[in-house]
Amino acid sequence: MTLHHTALNAARKIGDRHGEATALNNLGDVQHLTGDYHDAITNLEQSVRLYRDLDDRHGQANALNNLGLVHYLTDDSANATAALEQSLLLYQGLDDRHGQADALSNLGLVQRQTQHHDVAIANLDHALAIYRDLNDRQGQANALRNLGAVHLATKCYPEVTTSLEQALTLYCDLNDRQGQANALLILGVMQQQIQDYGRAITSLEQALALYRDLDDRRGQANARNYLGAVQLAIG
Repeated sequence: MTLHHTALNAARKIGDRHGEATALNNLGDVQHLTGDYHDAITNLEQSVRLYRDLDDRHGQANALNNLGLVHYLTDDSANATAALEQSLLLYQGLDDRHGQADALSNLGLVQRQTQHHDVAIANLDHALAIYRDLNDRQGQANALRNLGAVHLATKCYPEVTTSLEQALTLYCDLNDRQGQANALLILGVMQQQIQDYGRAITSLEQALALYRDLDDRRGQANARNYLGAVQLAIG
């Protein structure tokens, strides 16, 4: 983060507005990863304004996509949707297919949050198709994991299993342990719901072990809570 602050200060000192916009976007992206959502939103909004003033549509699209994701993480679905829809339109105008897939995938997250499940599935399926065309396995894995979560909300259990097993295979190939843990957690929750308690325990214990290795305390807490619910159901 220090690097981005340094870049921001340097850009402002020499009057480089494009460099300032880029540094603000990068800083906001890092702040969202560290949970500093308030400052992330402030910096990303500044970045969007600067990119607009400079008529840099690609910069606007990227900053709006990041901004929409932060609003989603703060449960501000209205502002998340507005930012992501603007981002998607810009990416479409630029014929940036990867950007379109990212915006569609993030829109799917917001629509799951607001329980617009049919639209969420449509957008995530669209994103997945683009990621496959682009051979972006990380994008595919994330879209499949998110599809699994939406199908879980609608209790379409065969679709949950199909999506998450594909996501897990990709995450393992990519050595993405955070992705593996998140997919295993959702899979374990589904197995709990269909009362397949043995498999639920296996999936949740695997998720817990990965979260421990990653020092992800929130993930550990979620896995332990679901494991407790399974053990309570077994009696």
